[in-house]
Formats: sequence, C-alpha cells, structure tokens
Amino acid sequence: MAIGTKFVLHALVSGANTISEIENCRVNPQANIILGTPAGLPFPLNAFNTRTAPEITFDTGQLITLSGLGGVNGVHYIDLSGGNVDLHFKKTTNLGTRVADASAEHQRYRAAMSALSIERITAGDQTPARASCRLVCVYNGSAVPLVATGSLALVGTPTFAEQYLAGPCSVTYAGPTTTTIAGVQDITLDFGRRIVTQGGDGEFYPTHSFQAEINPVITIRAPDMGLPIVGVTGLLLTAFNCYLRRSAEIGPVANGTSSHYKISGTTAILTIDDASGGNNDDGMTTYRITPVGANSTTNPITITPSTTIV
Repeated sequence: MAIGTKFVLHALVSGANTISEIENCRVNPQANIILGTPAGLPFPLNAFNTRTAPEITFDTGQLITLSGLGGVNGVHYIDLSGGNVDLHFKKTTNLGTRVADASAEHQRYRAAMSALSIERITAGDQTPARASCRLVCVYNGSAVPLVATGSLALVGTPTFAEQYLAGPCSVTYAGPTTTTIAGVQDITLDFGRRIVTQGGDGEFYPTHSFQAEINPVITIRAPDMGLPIVGVTGLLLTAFNCYLRRSAEIGPVANGTSSHYKISGTTAILTIDDASGGNNDDGMTTYRITPVGANSTTNPITITPSTTIV
C-alpha cells in the first residue's frame, strides 16, 4: 500500500519563543503496560495500560532562546505551565516539498502543563553547541498531558541564527591566581539533574513533577599534559569561567561583543580525569570541574547568556 501522508518536524513553540534548531526529537508516551497471564499459560490473555507519562526529548543549539524561557537561565527546572507548549509537524507534498504553513493540514502535540529540563550542554572547537532537553508533561486536572491533533495550520517562524563553539576556560585558585586552560577542544556541562514525576491513587496520568537534585559537572578537553598545579590530588577553585563562543557567518563574534554564553561558579574542585598520549598522537588532558554551592542560597553554577568574553 502506498504512503499517503508524511510529516517532518517544524518547531517547538512556547509563547513567543520558537525553537526550530532541533535535532533528534522524540515523543515518548511512556505507557506502563501490565500483562495478565493466567496460571498454566505461556502467554498473556490481557494487557493493561495503567499509566501514561508523556515526555518530549530533543537537542537544540538555541541556547539564548532556552535561557529566555525562564527559570534561573536553565540552571533549574523551567516551569512552562503558564501557557501551552506545542510541537508542530509539517506535512510534505508528494513529488514536491512542503504544504504551506497556513494550510490546515499539519499536526501538533500540545502540552498544557509541562516543565523543561536541560540535561546537558556540549560544544567543541569546531562542533556546534547542543543542549539536550527533556520536556515533562503532567495532568493539570482537565487537559490530557499531551494531546495530538491534526488538520491545523502551523505557528512559529523557523530560524537558524544561534551557533556556538567551545570557547576559552579559566580557573582561579588561592593567591588569587588565574590560569587559562589553553586550546580547549570541547566542553561538556552535565547538570546531573534528577527529576521526580509521580502520580497516585491509581490515576492514569502523573500529576506532579519536580527537580529533586542537581549535581553539575563540567569536563574540558585540552591538548596538554595537565596543569602542574592540579596534580593527582586536585585543586580547590575560588572561581571558574567557561565560555561558548558565538559564531557569525564568517568567523567568530568578537570577544568584546555581548553575544557569548558563560558558565561560571565560585566554589569547585578541579581534577584531572586522564592525561593521555601516544607515539604520534597529541597529548590530551580531560579536566573535571565539580562545583558546589558556596552557601545554601547560591547555585553551584551561574549561566550568563549574551555576555562578553574576558
């Protein structure tokens, strides 16, 4: 039988924010299926879907757009329940390209009550930055957590204007002395976020979701054999700054332009995960920054979008 219709990803829209630089998007209903197998039979006679806890996962390079969604610039769980969050799929035309956005032929997944978790951010010297995201949908008492609807027009204008690469990193320790980790090859910020999503009373949908904890770790690879000051025991830091450099159409944006993305903190331990090399291989060191809160009201890390590199 011939394929009648086919769709491609359009955008994720939350209020006035359109996220169209999306890769690896997946809609996961997370159905909890329980099988009923009677005694003596090798196969079940019934199946029960007792709970559906839908999520949407995706990767995007729109770091500034994500920061504008709320929360503490993405450091914590971002509450998006103030409005609908819509994931749009665009209908294609056979022997053509795409159906016009204004035509009521497209599809949408809508979350009426949801929160966004940025799980990690990665960037390389010549590899664009990507944020791995998870949208958790819960029941608000009236609307199904994630509703699929067809025959709709599209909203949101796709763009591709946000591109970042791994930038310089520096650490400050007792003295105070500031040292630059030279020639950064890649940076990974793993938020170490644990999200708890729960339902109860045998109800079909989860009704509560919260961030239980966050344990961020930053790893940096650089072509050296490890800073002598770090050694095998590690070094207590009083500050660290890791930049993601904004890229223009031809070459990087100037350091002094407020377009870059900074990950920083004031209290951390710097250690070396490994330092390696070979006969004709470049020496390479992987540094690990483990931040903690300086006190009970200070986040382990601070994310500053649209800033200068200093």
